[in-house]
Amino acid sequence: MNPTDAYFQLMLRIRSRFVVCDDRNLGLGDNLVRAELIALNVRKIIEGVVFASLSAAEIRNQRLLAQQRTKDPDKLLKWLRDKGLLHLPSAQRMGTLEPGFAAVLEGGKGAAAGLDVAPSELLSMYSRASALVHERHPESIVSERLSKELAAIEADLCRLKNWLWLHIMFLSGTGYLVQMVYKPHPSW
Repeated sequence: MNPTDAYFQLMLRIRSRFVVCDDRNLGLGDNLVRAELIALNVRKIIEGVVFASLSAAEIRNQRLLAQQRTKDPDKLLKWLRDKGLLHLPSAQRMGTLEPGFAAVLEGGKGAAAGLDVAPSELLSMYSRASALVHERHPESIVSERLSKELAAIEADLCRLKNWLWLHIMFLSGTGYLVQMVYKPHPSW
């Protein structure tokens, strides 16, 4: 698969993970199960972002980096960052309508200010999600700790969604606007 197609396929998977974690789809079950399900999807969303960033690096450098695809996502993220190859999406928001109803996208300093996620934040979120998914003794997560873990992982999910739901990625000098449109089921 060419890197541009790989990028968009990963974004489709990420969108599906956001939809799965929507409260209407997740249900109100046990908080530990809810936290673990969200943590698994946060982890997979970050993995998708990291490998999408690898695809972006391949497009910009006009060469495949197949040997890097065997790395764990956290190690790959660090490798891309350390090599100066890391290119993350830029959050966008629709700004005020211009005369004639032309919508204006605002990133960086506009309506999307503060929505971009830094590599250090991704690593922290990935670590938090991994710890929860791989908890060997779930009975040790008592109610107070569970409340904190659930709140933290829900905040991570929200932060990722605000960043990626509407973003721009520049690939080979062309800006691609990615909008993860989600139409809820009519019964909701």
